[in-house]
Amino acid sequence: MPWYAYDTVTFSGEVTAVNDGLITVKVVGRNTLGDHVTATVELSMRDS
Repeated sequence: MPWYAYDTVTFSGEVTAVNDGLITVKVVGRNTLGDHVTATVELSMRDS
């Protein structure tokens, strides 16, 4: 999906899983033409 200069990209996320201190988030970045970026992110909430 192209991304043209000055076109706004809006990012949103949805938690899809929580398991043993790990949180999985689906992330999408959309512009006026549709989805430009999609990713899955894992966040660790464990103690170091």
